[in-house]
Amino acid sequence: MNFQTGEITGPRVKDVSVSGFTIRGFQEVGQGDFPGFSIDVLHARDATVTGNRVIGNVRGGIGLTSFSINTTITNNDVIGNPNSYASGIGVEISSNTTIAKNTVSNIRVGENAIEVHDGATNTTIEGNDLVGNWLGVFIVEAPEPKILSNDMSRTGIVGTFVAGQKSQDAKVIGNNISGGAWGIDVQDAHGGSVVGNNVHDNCAGMFFEAFAAEPVGDFKVTGNTVDNNSQSCRAAQFDRNFSGIGIALLGAREMEVTGNHLLGNVPSGPTRISGGVVVVENPYDDSTSPKPTNNSVTGNHFGRNKPDIYWDKSGSGNSFVGNDCNTSVPTRLCN
Repeated sequence: MNFQTGEITGPRVKDVSVSGFTIRGFQEVGQGDFPGFSIDVLHARDATVTGNRVIGNVRGGIGLTSFSINTTITNNDVIGNPNSYASGIGVEISSNTTIAKNTVSNIRVGENAIEVHDGATNTTIEGNDLVGNWLGVFIVEAPEPKILSNDMSRTGIVGTFVAGQKSQDAKVIGNNISGGAWGIDVQDAHGGSVVGNNVHDNCAGMFFEAFAAEPVGDFKVTGNTVDNNSQSCRAAQFDRNFSGIGIALLGAREMEVTGNHLLGNVPSGPTRISGGVVVVENPYDDSTSPKPTNNSVTGNHFGRNKPDIYWDKSGSGNSFVGNDCNTSVPTRLCN
């Protein structure tokens, strides 16, 4: 193995199980650019990591890399160290990984409870308890991720973050996400579904945020409950003021926002936009950002938002049909 690059050229290990260990206070800082997790699975097939406790280590919790296939990481407890330097559970350059029924807590500022990136394909993240982390689930340049029925609470910044052109066909389904700045934040990604989630008590429920060189679109956002996202986030910490936002399409394209329940998304502090569903040119992009185009906001139920629907009249092909709402800007958007 090359410890500078992490490259492994020998045969894979197969059918290995790592279980029942407690690793506490591990201080290794790695060699070169090699990440150095407390438990590291490298170049494996059909490996299982289960029933371990990884507590208070300087490096990350459980890592998976180097073209590993069919790995299962389940029923582990990963508790962070305020001085740690990696994610609770990290996956890269691997395929068909399952991360299920783990508890990950107290992962430090700047790191993620579960991180999947660098071409990791078909990763399933299901039924995990992610509490008090800086960021819950972080997906970047990772095709076909499935984020299913996780509980993400008291996040410092984002419950679920999905980004990168390779992160197509992302499925975010049935999660409970609360207590952060953003519940779900999608950037520079196309094609996926956000279905049946309960996203509440954040500053913003969902952002689909396009920038000049990073378009976003073609997501189906259906059957979610997005309520009471009325916390106040300030520019001193988050580089922008925002509050009272349910689902925001910021320069997004070809989005379907259908059959969602949006309730009580009312700002409690300064914000440039607010509302149950917001369709606008991205107000947080200093460059010439894309305009919202061909988005459909249909058959949603609204109550006590401020307003229920807000559209800045930018873009083209945006439709607002059959929504059960009382307030909109402009006024003609409610039926």
